[in-house]
Amino acid sequence: MRDTLTLWHLLARVEGAERALVYGRMAELAPPPAGVTREGVLALNQQMLDSWKDNLETSWSNYSSPTMKVLKKVWISGLGKIRRLEGKR
Repeated sequence: MRDTLTLWHLLARVEGAERALVYGRMAELAPPPAGVTREGVLALNQQMLDSWKDNLETSWSNYSSPTMKVLKKVWISGLGKIRRLEGKR
């Protein structure tokens, strides 16, 4: 899902067939919400792009994903070790 962040930004930076490929991959990962059409996205309709972006933003910052849970655990563990080392000084 986080790949959709990169793909969303690519939409406006590529043209023609490449934009269609980017749209296709995004739609596979996260189907566009109601009211957002392929044609509208390919034409860079700002309302449609914003609607899809709003729909995707929650997945871009999803701290409950398995990867984020592991990273959070490592981060907290590392902070604890640093604090213990600082206390020994």
